[in-house]
Formats: sequence, structure tokens, C-alpha cells
Amino acid sequence: MIALSVALRVTGCAAALALAITASAPATASITNQPASNSQGTLVHDPGTTVDGTDVKGDLGEHGPQIVNFDGDTTQTDSLFDILELKNGTGQADITGAEIAGPGNNFYPFYSGDIFLDGHAGMTWIELALTGSSNGGSVNFFLTDGLGNIVSFLNLIMGNGDTHFGFQANHGDVITNLRFVSNDPPGTIDFIKQVRITAASAVAVPEPASWAMMLLGFAGIGAALRRIRKPVLAQIA
Repeated sequence: MIALSVALRVTGCAAALALAITASAPATASITNQPASNSQGTLVHDPGTTVDGTDVKGDLGEHGPQIVNFDGDTTQTDSLFDILELKNGTGQADITGAEIAGPGNNFYPFYSGDIFLDGHAGMTWIELALTGSSNGGSVNFFLTDGLGNIVSFLNLIMGNGDTHFGFQANHGDVITNLRFVSNDPPGTIDFIKQVRITAASAVAVPEPASWAMMLLGFAGIGAALRRIRKPVLAQIA
């Protein structure tokens, strides 16, 4: 009887722990794929002159802070490192691979790329247009949240010309990095453009509803532990 009583109490504690974990978990995903028209972030601008390098930076807003980083892998094979180019001017940022020597305005297309911010907790919203070649294809996105978890969105279809994608951080979370990888055929992304970002101004904290659920879960754990500490009375068969 004593063993049975203890087993029942331990089982009750496990159930409370499971309830607490369930209660503290967010109801929906921390990052979701949204139509680009759902929000309106700050447009990423060119810095004013053409910039070439393995990592190029755009301005968040017209004459804003130069904090938006772009890097990536291209089809360039005549260099140890893939060179990107950020176009000149003060309009929207256009990012391509390095210019290919020879006649015409040709650039190495992307296999993959990353977008992230300097000096900020991350982004609560990011949208971008990827310009594909006439072959179309699809692209995978891998977004990192504030805890380092990666949320994947696979095989999103790219049309001919500009295809817009949008991603939203939810429940007080942030997006610390966006990575895209072209699929079939690889290397069919010619431009990154029309990037709009809403930067997180401070370290992300859970929203009030999430705090309430977490506190409820911890209260359940405490109650279960108090019940375990009560003396178990032996019963004589």
C-alpha cells in the first residue's frame, strides 16, 4: 500500500509537470510565413555608392543606420570567396553576385544567402523579393529565432521575375537570421531586392499572456512538490 501510494503521488507530480510544460508553451509557432502585404517594414536602402565584398551592408531606411548585413554563396568559381555587389544610389537595395567580366550587365546568381542585423536583438518582420530566372524553381527558408531555434519553410515556389516572401516573429520572439537556399535548379536567384525590415528595439520578452501561462505552470509544479513532501501514512493490511 505504501508503494502504491507513493507511485500515485509521483504520477500526479509527472502530470502536473506535463501540464506546466504545456501551459508555458506558445499556442502557435514563434515564426510564421505571411503574405508580404501583411505588414510594412522599413525599406532597406543602398548606401549611396556601389559596394563589393563577401559581406555587404545596407541602410535601414533612407540615410538610416547601416546595419543590414547580406552575405551568400553564388555560382562564382574564379575566386576563393563569393563576392556580392550592392548597387549604387539611394533607392531600394539591390544585391547580386559579382559582375561577370565581359559584355553585358551579367552577375553571378545565388545558391544561398543570409540576412541579419548588427546591434539589434533581431527583426520582428522581414519581407523580400527574390528575382528568379526564366526557369523558375523553388526556395527553402531557414529562420533563426531569439533562442537559436531554426524554423524551416521548404519548397516555396518562385515565379518568373520578382517573388515576394514575408516572415513574422510572434509571441515576443525575434528573427535573428534569415537564410534562403535555392532548389531546382540551383543558382536561379539573380537579385535580392525590395527588402523591408521591422527591427526589434530591445531584447525580446514574452507577451503578458505567455507570462501568465508560465506562472500557472510553475504554480502547478510547486503544488505537486508540496504534496510529495507530506508524510506517507503506513496502512496495515
